[in-house]
Amino acid sequence: DYTTPYADSYVVTQEEKAHSGKYAAKIQTIDSKGGDMVIAKIPKVTTGSLFLGKFITDITNTLNSTKFGIPYYRKPKALKGWYQYTPGKTYYTVKETPYKDHCHKAVADAAKTDEFAISVVLYETDGYDTNNWSDCLTGTDDVENNIYTSSRIAAIGQLFGGKQADWKSFELPLEWKKNYDASKKYRMTISCSSSKDGDKFWGAPGSTLIVDDFELVTE
Repeated sequence: DYTTPYADSYVVTQEEKAHSGKYAAKIQTIDSKGGDMVIAKIPKVTTGSLFLGKFITDITNTLNSTKFGIPYYRKPKALKGWYQYTPGKTYYTVKETPYKDHCHKAVADAAKTDEFAISVVLYETDGYDTNNWSDCLTGTDDVENNIYTSSRIAAIGQLFGGKQADWKSFELPLEWKKNYDASKKYRMTISCSSSKDGDKFWGAPGSTLIVDDFELVTE
């Protein structure tokens, strides 16, 4: 993580008011001001994301930077955990597509209120690229390479929600798209986002998701 002239804070930090233990994870959507660097666009809204995988910067397509998933060798059943959520005050949307090319021109939308997303995804892979993580699904808008839409997905669970002032528990079951096959290779990711439509560069600066005590239940 690093700050730039376009960002005043990090999107993922420690939170001392944990559900248990010393710290929880705080994930925030920030106002990254928006800008046109010719070769890349700086979004007005940058959504905080905490996930299992690797971040490898792709300056021409930031959504391709998130390499979701770690090698996984068991059959997951559900994700349990605790969360709090505070939506930001002013919600922004990008009106023109492709969103990544117009993300610096987001406009306020008074009709919308932000929501968080917590997801768990298991997907197939032919092999594990430990150098460039090229076998990973990402946040790209290419349907077949997207972590939520690819035909390689074996199982997925997603939780969306709004304001939650106190700690709240959840149990998120996985929906199976394919039969589990122990002879195949899989990657698994758990992803937490402070704005559920952050892949469109939509969201409200100040939206804050705090998570703690995650447990992945397996069969």
